[in-house]
Amino acid sequence: HFEQAVRIQPANAQAQLNLGNALQSQAKSDEAMAAYRRALTIDPRIVAAHHNLGHLLLARRRFAEAADCFGKAVRLDANAIAAVGALAVSLQGAERFEEAAAAYARYLAAAPDDRGARFNLATVLHRTRRFEEAKIEYDRYAASGPVSVDENVRIGHCLQSLGKLSQAADRFRRAIALDPTQDEPHFRLGAALLAAGDFQRGWPEYEWRLKRVARDFPQPAWDGHDLAGKRIVLYSEHGQGLGDTLQFVRFAKLVAQRGGEVVLDVQRPLLPLLTASGFGRMVSSGATISPPCDFQAPLMSVPGILGTDLDSIPAEVPYLSASPELIDSWREKLAPHRGFRIGIHWHGSEIAIRDGRVIPLEAFAPLAAVPGTRLVSLQKTEGVEPLAAVADHFEVIDFGSQLDRDHGSLMDTAAIIENLDLVVTNDTVTAHLAGALAAPVWVALLFSAEWRWLVDREDSPWYPTMRLFRQKRLEDWADPFARMAGELAALVARRRTK
Repeated sequence: HFEQAVRIQPANAQAQLNLGNALQSQAKSDEAMAAYRRALTIDPRIVAAHHNLGHLLLARRRFAEAADCFGKAVRLDANAIAAVGALAVSLQGAERFEEAAAAYARYLAAAPDDRGARFNLATVLHRTRRFEEAKIEYDRYAASGPVSVDENVRIGHCLQSLGKLSQAADRFRRAIALDPTQDEPHFRLGAALLAAGDFQRGWPEYEWRLKRVARDFPQPAWDGHDLAGKRIVLYSEHGQGLGDTLQFVRFAKLVAQRGGEVVLDVQRPLLPLLTASGFGRMVSSGATISPPCDFQAPLMSVPGILGTDLDSIPAEVPYLSASPELIDSWREKLAPHRGFRIGIHWHGSEIAIRDGRVIPLEAFAPLAAVPGTRLVSLQKTEGVEPLAAVADHFEVIDFGSQLDRDHGSLMDTAAIIENLDLVVTNDTVTAHLAGALAAPVWVALLFSAEWRWLVDREDSPWYPTMRLFRQKRLEDWADPFARMAGELAALVARRRTK
């Protein structure tokens, strides 16, 4: 009947809307969407057409288009609360998290008992690093009913970001109690325990990460026994960062002391640096298939296998080294830039961006203001855009396009570091490289940094030449850099008196 009505009056918007509703009820979504669009072409003020078209788009995960529809419905009718809730879901799906948070808050003001929306609000606040607000919403959610495995993990992760490690560990344990077979609660608990310095209980739980990132080897996993006459492959995990490998490659020589032949199967970009650093006989060719072996182990599992604790971390540095020829070459290039030379690094990978470890370049201004200092960029291609923006405020010597272009990943960076007085960096591979080179390095850390930096420490048991400058407040980089500037002024002054 609606089809007949549309044939008689094709410009009747209400008839088109009714036809769309009928088609939608028969799961004919393509035809229903066409009908809703025709209705809106005739009369763009029909709230129901925007709303219903939005739901069809949302079902197809076309989040941006759905958000546009629900946004129009809400603008036409401010009291369309269901549309506000659907708008929030669409904005979340489109990763427009700040807008989603505002929409969820508006929806919950009218529907405070909607637990799903409450949890979603907490989630988007979490994603925008508004951890304290997220915790409030998570607490309200948890107080109003049962909490699933995944929800406990999410709440625990937020608590961990706030530095509340014991509370976070409790949430992860609750998740494990609900389902002991899921890997994420275990390895999240492991990270929390390791951050607290409880290595004995932390390493076994952290091994659960291998359910997701382990590579497939037919050979048995090594359990720490003697390796006389055997070959073992120590490998980097799927998605493992270069910094992880540089931190844990130190264990290769300890494993070799067990009597066997060690082969390192790690990320191809690191092969030149590891070869130059004396690991050449261990490093594989970077082929996609590892050489034959008797046993295998992920590099990041070796500390646990060896029973490493805070007192037994092998911290002899340097265990990486730069090419002598490159050191000499960069000494000449840096010679015109006299003064106390500080290598700086502020950007990072997509993971570093998501985790909030990227630092605004402007934060380094207090270091540049210390008389006698010269800042040298250790950035390559990513994140160099701010250099132009700060040029009128302070100078940064930039070799970006020349770094690691011709000699292999991190080779030039390592050689430059060997010619610097200090490295100041965010939590990225540069921190591990400088620490492994035994260079003086200051690392600017988040309020609640990753487990490897532990808690409430200004030093690192992994790197004797490293100092840690932690945020004292969430998202506040001004304070750690102000503290650095004070320390730097004293350091430069002492250097002048020598």
